[in-house]
Amino acid sequence: MTDRVGQRFAAAAGRYSEHARAQAEAAQAFDAWLALQAGAAAPRRIVELGCGTGFLTERLRRRHPGARLLATDIAPGMVAQCRARLGGGEGLEFAVCDARRAAFEQADWLVSSFCFQWFDDLPQVLAQLLPQARVLAFSVPMDGSFAGWRDAHHAAGLECGLRQLPRWDDLRAACDALGARRVVAERITIDEPHADGLSFARALRAIGADTPRPDHRPVPLRAVLRAMEEGGYTANYEVGFFWIER
Repeated sequence: MTDRVGQRFAAAAGRYSEHARAQAEAAQAFDAWLALQAGAAAPRRIVELGCGTGFLTERLRRRHPGARLLATDIAPGMVAQCRARLGGGEGLEFAVCDARRAAFEQADWLVSSFCFQWFDDLPQVLAQLLPQARVLAFSVPMDGSFAGWRDAHHAAGLECGLRQLPRWDDLRAACDALGARRVVAERITIDEPHADGLSFARALRAIGADTPRPDHRPVPLRAVLRAMEEGGYTANYEVGFFWIER
């Protein structure tokens, strides 16, 4: 994650909820999955990293109304949108926070949905966060996502600017290496239909998720769009759910 990433998300905060369809669906599925992993052990203190406009925050608040919940994000605009979405209430707090350098009082859960893919050294961040909670749980888009978009770049002889996403085997190994008592991981696919490739590119920009990989040089988008099949484009999100329990 860089300051540039945070700035783009901050600029997109006002329109994020309207355009982030896959992120909303992932938050819904992740919330249900967390409940399955927790069983009867309800958390009393939850810290959310990368709350965005509150897709997961709202569900956590509804499912665990008696828990203290701190929602954080690196972008002040996202925190403001999340606060506006949920309002106030006892046990609910908000803060601007860079998860890479976060330090919290001990929590039952540290959770995050669709944030950790922006960390350049994710294993190091996981090792820094895990001692601060009984459970570290997160959802993250994985390598293999946006296959059609990447294939169109390849067919046009161009380099795709999308950032490299975590590989399943590498991330699972990094979680296992933390020495936790229990590690659970699961993969799902979320399909997000678009009218065409241009619609997909505009949607990424609308939510602030278009920061390219380092050193990427812009490519002629028309060549990429010509290489795509007509009749719409479905963006595949290959999503990993991870539960790490000390």
